[in-house]
Amino acid sequence: METPSVPLSPAEPIKASQYRTKKEVVYFIFVVLVSVAVWAGLGFYIYTTAQEAMKPQPAKVECFVKDPEYGQVYLTDPSELYEGQKCEDPKTLSPEEMEQARKTQELIDTLSGKKTGADRWEDIALVVGLVISFYLFTFFLHLFALAYIRMNSVKVGSEQLSKIWNTVLRQSARLGLKKQPATYVLNGQGTMNAFAAKLVRKKVVVLYSDLVEALVEADDQTQLDVVIGHELGHHALGHTCHWMWLLLPGEFFPLLSGAWSREREYSSDRVALALTGNLPSCERAIIKLAAGRLVGRSANVDKFVDQVREERSFFTWLAEISATHPHLPKRVIAVRKLASQGSPSNMPQNPRHNFATQNQGGQATPPPANLSANQSNQQNTPSDIQKIFRI
Repeated sequence: METPSVPLSPAEPIKASQYRTKKEVVYFIFVVLVSVAVWAGLGFYIYTTAQEAMKPQPAKVECFVKDPEYGQVYLTDPSELYEGQKCEDPKTLSPEEMEQARKTQELIDTLSGKKTGADRWEDIALVVGLVISFYLFTFFLHLFALAYIRMNSVKVGSEQLSKIWNTVLRQSARLGLKKQPATYVLNGQGTMNAFAAKLVRKKVVVLYSDLVEALVEADDQTQLDVVIGHELGHHALGHTCHWMWLLLPGEFFPLLSGAWSREREYSSDRVALALTGNLPSCERAIIKLAAGRLVGRSANVDKFVDQVREERSFFTWLAEISATHPHLPKRVIAVRKLASQGSPSNMPQNPRHNFATQNQGGQATPPPANLSANQSNQQNTPSDIQKIFRI
């Protein structure tokens, strides 16, 4: 186990659940209800089918009837004989005629839905087998993907990208995580992304290298701290708990899964803002997800937010309700709204929070930047990267 290079006793602990959005709670309840209904329905089906399978089956009496017009032999129940019909003596029929009659009756029973006890046990085994197979396939696919990442990325530690590791340790301690998530930097190959997951008992945070490089500004990595805080927020809010697997039925419910996922992103953004206390860095980190490293550095955040109103249409709405993440301008609006509240009752008091305030025109006025204009506009050199990450 690597020796932590920073103290683990935070001066200002944060309770992540206080930053959970109300809509996330509402959607979570709906997902739970749908999942419970699906599991209850499955359990009821298995129970009733098993009850039917265990019922004693009456002794089956074979009654062969010969059609007087066509001479065809078929099998029927003695209680269903028509007037004038009678069961033929099996001795008067050939084995081929009786076998053909049995096969014809089996086909009729299958098409009409008549099932024996053995058929019902087969149905139960099929349903249970499909459910178990689905979960095993999903679970092993999850393990395989994470195993690939762990062996093909750089694991962050006290002697490897130590500034990132120090941030993970510090923020994990503030969030009350008992164990710091294993953190990896993976070659994004042009993709700017990060995610949190759980590998059996081990929490994991994966940062794509392109995102790490885009968020680092000269000698400051506050924007990267925002992303790390966001991913740790997923862990602290319970978004990666094992029992979430039980809610998969609810997550397959049309549109409900996406709505719940988007609210989880909003909640994690709020945690990230609380951890860093830096609204401009939160805004800039989000806009860089949209525009990339260089363009995102100089893009106008206010104009970016205006796109929510200017680009509003049926198809933008349809695209959002079908997505797992909110539209990026809306995420900026959400963190601005939280910051403009100052320290509401549902937020812990934190004198170090450097949230923006609103001026008379309603526009967010960010606090003074830590970097000069020349510093913020300069491009990172290899020496800058080495200095920040202590490579």
